Amino acid sequence: PSLQRSLQSRKIQMEELNERLEDLATTDPLTGLFNRRAILKRASFELVRTKRTRKFFGLALFDIDDFTKINDEYGRETGDKCLMELARMLNISTRTYDGVGRIGSDEFLLYLPLDNKDQFRTVLHRINEKLLPMTIKTEDDIEVPISVSTGGVCMESAKFPNVLIPELLVRVDQALVYVKEKGKGQMAITDF
Repeated sequence: PSLQRSLQSRKIQMEELNERLEDLATTDPLTGLFNRRAILKRASFELVRTKRTRKFFGLALFDIDDFTKINDEYGRETGDKCLMELARMLNISTRTYDGVGRIGSDEFLLYLPLDNKDQFRTVLHRINEKLLPMTIKTEDDIEVPISVSTGGVCMESAKFPNVLIPELLVRVDQALVYVKEKGKGQMAITDF
């Protein structure tokens, strides 16, 4: 009986360690969101699922404007606060079956399974409205206004059975570049 209890205890410890390793391998340590590898993998799975269910698929990229300047002027701690606040806002603004993760220094990727294109626009507008008044306080109590640019692409999955996430990312990047050239702090959505 004691050997069996000991083996059971070891098995539980191994399962807990495996869970912790899985978290470390898939989670961005600063924001608590999925890391690049994990969010891209999940987005790929979701894209396949939406093709099967004949739904729409939306992909959006959120980028903090002038992030390097924020880090340089106010310090990395303030920059980290910006990242954590954007991550928090994206997390509370999405549904449980949407996916959000940090894919670059100041870039966050969101994927959404959708019923139609209008739903994508509505969700992104709602998120951007929450992000508009965003400010971060520095250690010296200075309020730093933060703006976020958003690029997005939406497609009817069944019409494009061979499209993969990398192709969608190119379109999202193009939309984001367009926004940045327009003046930042805005949103551009394109169809695939």
